[in-house]
Amino acid sequence: MVLAAVTDPLASSGNAGPWPDSLSREAKHGPASVPGLVSVVIIFHNEERYLSKAVESVRAQTYPHWEMLLVDDGSSDSSPAIARRLAGESPQQIRVLTHADGVNRGMSASRNLGLVNARGEYVAFLDADDEYLPERLQRHVEVLAAYPAIQMSVSDHIRLFADDSDGSEATEFARPFFVVGDQIWRPPMGLMVIMCSRFLGLGICNVTVRRHTALAVGGFNADFTGMYEDQVFISRVLVSHPVYVLQAYLARYRYHPASFTRRLKEAGRFNEGVAHADTIRFVDWLLAHLACHGIDDPWLHRMVEAQRGSRAGPAQRLRVVVAALFKRALRQILPIRWHRRLLLIDYQRECRRARQSYTRLAAKLTQRALERAGR
Repeated sequence: MVLAAVTDPLASSGNAGPWPDSLSREAKHGPASVPGLVSVVIIFHNEERYLSKAVESVRAQTYPHWEMLLVDDGSSDSSPAIARRLAGESPQQIRVLTHADGVNRGMSASRNLGLVNARGEYVAFLDADDEYLPERLQRHVEVLAAYPAIQMSVSDHIRLFADDSDGSEATEFARPFFVVGDQIWRPPMGLMVIMCSRFLGLGICNVTVRRHTALAVGGFNADFTGMYEDQVFISRVLVSHPVYVLQAYLARYRYHPASFTRRLKEAGRFNEGVAHADTIRFVDWLLAHLACHGIDDPWLHRMVEAQRGSRAGPAQRLRVVVAALFKRALRQILPIRWHRRLLLIDYQRECRRARQSYTRLAAKLTQRALERAGR
């Protein structure tokens, strides 16, 4: 999935960047970090169905030195009560946090609330409908402890197609690794990889970051309340810090009817290759961020610009709406196992396209490296 092989320890990268208005300057320092402790931040909004499973997956970790911060983003179901019960069972390790006004403030503000209250040397994130596999924390901590210059470790996940409504077993799919062995991304390598295909984007459940680095890059941008909130944070780290990529599946990403991304796609609000307001906003932000850090690589800029997608004319907009209605009808009409099979076929198609994009990127990077070596 990545390009540059691990070869040697790295020199420290200290480009911190400006501190944003979304977090107070006092929160930049926050509580003193506890060496070796991992703070797992789980945000939830009306997640009574899966929250307990997410928490149990952290409790089942082989790495014992963790704390958990359950951040309620203005839930109106029973999930706050579930969170309080779980915290009461392990008060030394689990805390429940809420926004001062008790309302829904979005994913970024909720992750920031967990981040500034974290006590761990490292911070990991988990959405309330996803799960860690048992070695998730241990594998990441081993990397960060062994390589002090590495500021973030990432791994991959298993896609879990399930909604549990018919009692059938879930269908699992893991995108294949495109290279063998762990890798290091040096800036801006990581951005190039995830920009060459949306399919290769890093999921928030797959990253562990040093807490001081997460705070130094500005945490999460509270202006991005939903779509791209995780990609903004990940991009902030990738722009200025080396990242270690574990070729391992260490989480389960649950793909179910109520998931945020799936609801957007089935509503016709998000389609790959078609311009979308949130995507355009992210691209504009990222280009400004690259300029702020003095990264003027024309090739990278073209890759970022390509994320905008094409402006949809009336006919294309109609096709998008019809396709969204058709997908929604299929989910309601077909047996769940059949509909899940169609999702899996579509996912495999995306994987093949991503492999082609990745191969082209690798060839271009190799050519550019040879040209530079020959100068």
